[in-house]
Amino acid sequence: MADPLDESAIRRLDPKVRVIWGWGVALLALIVWFLLSFLLGPALFPDGLLGFAPGLYAIPFFIILLLLLALYAVWVELKYRNYVYYMTDEEIVISRGIFGKERTSIALEKVQDVHVLRTLPEKLLGLATLKIEAAEMDQGVLPGISDYKTLIDEILKRMEHARGRTEPDEAGMGQTARPQEQDKK
Repeated sequence: MADPLDESAIRRLDPKVRVIWGWGVALLALIVWFLLSFLLGPALFPDGLLGFAPGLYAIPFFIILLLLLALYAVWVELKYRNYVYYMTDEEIVISRGIFGKERTSIALEKVQDVHVLRTLPEKLLGLATLKIEAAEMDQGVLPGISDYKTLIDEILKRMEHARGRTEPDEAGMGQTARPQEQDKK
């Protein structure tokens, strides 16, 4: 497994991926806050909670959820900072993990397909998730890629080079078909 030649070879995901990772939890927190503040809170604590009158349950629950969301935001930021990838002439290496590092190395000569997956939030933010499949069940996932078409072209060129094929000729021999975009549902 080769290491990148220098720090400039290491690539990061698009910073907007943090929005993708965090929006669902923020929406869930808002729903939980509403349920606790206006439905369950008065039923479970009819005499008050933490010195707050029954009509003011929204305040302590909001503070608690803000603290939990702040912790989750730190988690998302750490996840983002620790999710990196790089390519050499022989492989794609994806490294991720906060407490324990997971490192996936995919030999470019074994790459069989690159899938482009785009959810509605990813489309709105101009992002895509690339799923790189290779022989022998090797697989890598790169979420939050903004210039995904250029990255796919680079992967395909390096793949052809790793397989020892020459540059495509005028008739297009040796070219690899561009992957189709797929919508996640």
